[in-house]
Amino acid sequence: MVDPPGSDQWIGNRIPSGIRDLLRLVGAAAFSWKLDESPGPEWGAVEWSPAMISAAEYERLDWVATAFPDATDPYDAVWHGTFALLAVRNGDCIAVDLKAPGEPVVYLSHDDGDGHGMRLGDSAVDFVRRWSMLGCPGPEDWELIEFMHGGILDPDSPAGFEWRAWLREEA
Repeated sequence: MVDPPGSDQWIGNRIPSGIRDLLRLVGAAAFSWKLDESPGPEWGAVEWSPAMISAAEYERLDWVATAFPDATDPYDAVWHGTFALLAVRNGDCIAVDLKAPGEPVVYLSHDDGDGHGMRLGDSAVDFVRRWSMLGCPGPEDWELIEFMHGGILDPDSPAGFEWRAWLREEA
């Protein structure tokens, strides 16, 4: 386990500007849903706050130190140079890629998931906009993958249109 290099203030001082923008615009969030019968995702959960972002980043740092230490390995490299926004319940993370222009949001799989490295948004704010338009399914990669289109999470993808139409009918 990675020991925090100080207090949560250390993480707070390192929070990327895109996540700070998200917290200013949206604030903390917490909700979940579950559907018994669904043509698409079966559940969704959103939970973040400054404290939870800090915990997610510590979890990411622990994964890097214990399982993905080689920044030259293509799989491990996706974990490096990122900052976690969300810790996914299955051990994966959703993170801001600090190496890429605009700080896009990417999926980090700890167990060879199909969504490893997939782009979820062009920024933290863009990710939440895209994800919210879908009702925040998942956030495990297998529930997000069906909404990928053009190399990014796309609420206007064919699956996104079908899913939102089904939700409107059921509401």
